[in-house]
Amino acid sequence: MVDFITFFLEERELLIWNLEAQYELFRAVLSPEAAKLRKLEAEIMSADSSARNLKANISKIVKRREKEEDKHQSLSETRARLASASADFEAAQTYEVEIRNELEQAEVHRSDTRISLKQAQRETEEILQEYEEIKYRSLQHAFAGASLNEQYIFLKILSERFGIACGNDATDAAKHLEDRKNDDLCLVCGNKHHHVDPLISTASALNEKAAQVYNKLESARHRAQQREERHEEARLHYRETEQTLQRARKQVDDSRRSVRALQRKLPASDQASLARTEDEISILRREVDAFEQERATAENEIASLLKNLSEAMEKRRLEFETSFNELARSFFSEDVRLVYAPRKTRFGEAGEQFEFPAFEVEMTSAATDGNFIRRTQNKVSLSQQEYLDLIFRVSFLKVFGSGPGSFVVDGPEGSVDAVFAERRVISLRL
Repeated sequence: MVDFITFFLEERELLIWNLEAQYELFRAVLSPEAAKLRKLEAEIMSADSSARNLKANISKIVKRREKEEDKHQSLSETRARLASASADFEAAQTYEVEIRNELEQAEVHRSDTRISLKQAQRETEEILQEYEEIKYRSLQHAFAGASLNEQYIFLKILSERFGIACGNDATDAAKHLEDRKNDDLCLVCGNKHHHVDPLISTASALNEKAAQVYNKLESARHRAQQREERHEEARLHYRETEQTLQRARKQVDDSRRSVRALQRKLPASDQASLARTEDEISILRREVDAFEQERATAENEIASLLKNLSEAMEKRRLEFETSFNELARSFFSEDVRLVYAPRKTRFGEAGEQFEFPAFEVEMTSAATDGNFIRRTQNKVSLSQQEYLDLIFRVSFLKVFGSGPGSFVVDGPEGSVDAVFAERRVISLRL
């Protein structure tokens, strides 16, 4: 907060174009678990760095082993076959890692489609409940004047397509009753109702409302069907990838057995040296897997915290954008607006991508007929950069601060153009 907000120095970072700094600030003011977020970020980067360093060591050892194998290759056909088998073993292990990563992505996609399907099903159920309620109210109007016993008989036919007296299917009778109801005829005799106007208006309004809700219900069912199909595709893809991984693991095991069988045919000294190298590689691979699992665990935990942070920003972003846009009108002759543009990135060089809250500025240009096209820092003048950064900081203090705010300014006055010469003095109540 002190580095990026309070000190308005000549050599400062321009906050409005520093997305990483924005994330640091929003995390500080919007996340109740900011300390835990920072701890998890450090764990992810540490595990990612350790895994990359170990992979680099593995690569060096593999190259050293390949050189040793190349050196002895001419000694016997066995060594040549061993070099080929070792290459196959490495390829099989690499392929297994790729399929394992693909399976993890397939699991994420399967989970996302399942959640999306559940949301669509819940939406469909809510609309169906609304539709059933309207149908019930419509039937109440249709049965005005009938006793409860008489209503029960007709409702039984309408809802279950069943004749309670004869025990036969009553689909045709139910359709006939529904046609009468839709035509606002008496369900019992088929004659026109002698309702007073309010009742007629109410029945017409209910029928119109029912038609609207039914259209919504059909749309919701269609969406649910589409999402169910996507979820089924994701589920099948996950299953196929899982089977592919099983085959890849079997291929690794077969390749390992082939390598060991050839190693046993070599002289004892060569066998011992290669065995030590293989053991060293295996140990390092297990450590890589452990660090990658540690990174994945931290990523799973941080995902929910970042989701909460994004949701908290969604509740405040309109207020923040409005404050910025209002202040910008005091300074700029062009139209300026702040837009919410979350960015996606990783904490390390590998692993999952996460969405972080961030804003960017858009400005019109006389050369583009007032279209919002200028977004990057090099598209605006130095004067505009100064005041955009200032407005962003002021808006941040106004929206997210709990009291008066202030800046510590150091350095000579920034150069301003003719437009800013008349606009540079402004009173801001924080």
